[in-house]
Amino acid sequence: MRCNERKIQIVDNYEWQHSQTKPLSFEDQEKSQIIRMCLSGQRRTDYDVTNTINVTNTQDVCREVERLFYEITHAGFYQPLERSFEIFEALYEGKHPDYHRCDTDYHNKQHVLDVTLATIRLIAGRERNVDSKNRFTAHQIAVAVITALFHDIGYLRKTDETHVKHGAEYTKIHVSRGADFLGGHMKAIGMGKYAAISKQLVHFTGYEQVIERIAVPSSKYRELGNIIGTADVIAQMADRVYLEKCRNYLYPEFVKGGMCEQKDAAGHTQILYSSAEELLRKTPSFMINVFDQRLTDSFDACFRYIEDYFHGINVYLINIQKNFVYLSNHLEIHNSDHSVQTIDDSVLRRNTLVS
Repeated sequence: MRCNERKIQIVDNYEWQHSQTKPLSFEDQEKSQIIRMCLSGQRRTDYDVTNTINVTNTQDVCREVERLFYEITHAGFYQPLERSFEIFEALYEGKHPDYHRCDTDYHNKQHVLDVTLATIRLIAGRERNVDSKNRFTAHQIAVAVITALFHDIGYLRKTDETHVKHGAEYTKIHVSRGADFLGGHMKAIGMGKYAAISKQLVHFTGYEQVIERIAVPSSKYRELGNIIGTADVIAQMADRVYLEKCRNYLYPEFVKGGMCEQKDAAGHTQILYSSAEELLRKTPSFMINVFDQRLTDSFDACFRYIEDYFHGINVYLINIQKNFVYLSNHLEIHNSDHSVQTIDDSVLRRNTLVS
């Protein structure tokens, strides 16, 4: 079955039929305008899926997290959360004495802030439809947000790690490195009792452990892990220039991180991605597998909490679908035209390209 046929069963049937059978009635005009803008495709590359939050600006995301934290908990902004954003900014901007500035262009500051924003939105949506005894506590929400904020910190090189020239070299172990960082960070901000939990929750964003086997102390923390893992997936695949970033940024990271080849059982080397173009050609099937196996099965389809937050429509899935359909259609055209060998900037879209 071709990818272009399969897409109708992934997001198209679910999202578009869902939106057509459930009228777009929002609580206020402002949110209605946000959704219409999302559907129209008028979105800036450094903004979130609603085109309202600059996800390259730590303060902007921190303010929105603070607003939602209060909406959910009716409590003042948690001081360890505020301190975590301050430390995050110093780390990613190269102002921390123990770390080099982030040098991974795909797994960068924008991606992490986008994931953190998606995490608090998923939590906010979930909390709207549960009774009081099943709600998350303020501490649990804070743990989840802090874990999301530092989920890719393992890519950052320490200043004394002189043997490593680029953060992408840590790709295969970046989650475990992030867990080690979180263990110390939680203690430093006065949340030491949650350090072991945060170290486990971060593994929901990676592949170093089997999701279903990650040890967490309760079903609520497993749900929070599912939410963080979901946010990591939907934020990046819904990115305005996800396709461009896969080709121009993710592939070079894969090369440096040893992700383009693997050894089979017999010890023979298998090439997974011979070029950035091959990675792009395999992206639609990757998106299918992630949606079916990771988002729907492993993470128990908690991406639907976004609909509870945005009053019945999933703005992330809409943007994921746009990326999927666009790339699938162009791959189909290129596959039928044997004279075309590469997927260059003329194929990728919208005159707003990353280089």
